[in-house]
Amino acid sequence: MALSGQAGVFAVAVLCAAGVGVVLHIVGLATPEWTNLPNIPLFGSRSYGLWQLCAGGNCVDYPTKADSLAACEAFAILGMLAGCVAVVFAILQLVFKINGKPQNSKFNLAIIGGCFSAFVCILITVAVWGGEIHEPMTAGNAEIGYSFILSIVGGCLLAIAGGLECALLNSQ
Repeated sequence: MALSGQAGVFAVAVLCAAGVGVVLHIVGLATPEWTNLPNIPLFGSRSYGLWQLCAGGNCVDYPTKADSLAACEAFAILGMLAGCVAVVFAILQLVFKINGKPQNSKFNLAIIGGCFSAFVCILITVAVWGGEIHEPMTAGNAEIGYSFILSIVGGCLLAIAGGLECALLNSQ
């Protein structure tokens, strides 16, 4: 097993940060709690997600979608895919290190590119949601939901994983 030393620690840290980041973003992407409107008269509370609107425990797909919502959905999916690519290459990097095999430097570039691409896509998603979808609802006392926060945290962890991979690349 060749995981000793600084390079092994960085490889494990990159995989953990990227893996947790992708999982958090996927949970945020899949759950309908990006914006919450508590206690609307006659309707109760409502929550809005990327894919569905929920009211009184019942969730339905959006009947029509604004362009800003479609952009959020697209960039959220692109962020998830880029993060998954980074995780796959981080796993391969770790397997190569454990087996003591020489590693292709393209693994490093794929991990860095995947992590930072995912971060940028998630950043675009939350910026568009916050400015175009959430902001008009703030007159109704809209609150940021946990799904929104999970995606932000997931994106930040992916950016950290990309930074750690840059440090690993520079240490080799």
